[in-house]
Amino acid sequence: MTEAQLPPRLAKARQALSAGSHRCVLCDASGKLHSSGEHGIRPPLRWLRENPTLLSGAAVADRVIGLAAAQLFVYGGVAALWAETVSSPALAFLREQGVFVAYRDLVPNILAKDGTALCPMERRALALQEPAKALECFSTIIQ
Repeated sequence: MTEAQLPPRLAKARQALSAGSHRCVLCDASGKLHSSGEHGIRPPLRWLRENPTLLSGAAVADRVIGLAAAQLFVYGGVAALWAETVSSPALAFLREQGVFVAYRDLVPNILAKDGTALCPMERRALALQEPAKALECFSTIIQ
């Protein structure tokens, strides 16, 4: 998918992601950019804690989106996502939830840092049935 085919706010977030040292960039409903150098589920968790409505209707560009992050973004009401790498469970979930998704690389699962097993957050996310439970579950793990 070319840059021109992306929704405008998603293209703006993607450009900011590739131009900087950010790991995750959010373009809110008003077009304002918010960025994070944190990895994993920390950006959506922080944004949901600091401003629960910030994600509503937003477009997000992220380096890696696994199922845990996807559930948090859906819980927050994100409209569109672009990922350098997305897991198959995350992609299926996002599409099922009606979120526009574009990506560079699709992987079967997000792995732990040592590459030998599923990422702990991905493993926990697979057991969750509702995005609302994701915020509760992951907030207790990551302070």
